[in-house]
Amino acid sequence: MREGTMLHLRRIALLTTAHDICIHALWISTHENRLADLLSRAKFSTIADEFPQLATLQPISASRRASGTARFLLIAQQSDIFDGV
Repeated sequence: MREGTMLHLRRIALLTTAHDICIHALWISTHENRLADLLSRAKFSTIADEFPQLATLQPISASRRASGTARFLLIAQQSDIFDGV
């Protein structure tokens, strides 16, 4: 595994331990999770054809995304679980 990947996994492990969170991985077949499979393969034209309802979705504004990121960073700064990671 790449070093960056291990760093992220270590942080996730520390966060889940600190907040008593359990993570369970579950395999879902391509046929049961078609949209996620197409997104992971960047098959945007196929997505547009098979999921036309997605064309009506409005993008999240940059300010809403930024506010979510800011909240996460504030929580991370107030916590010492990232120290020494």
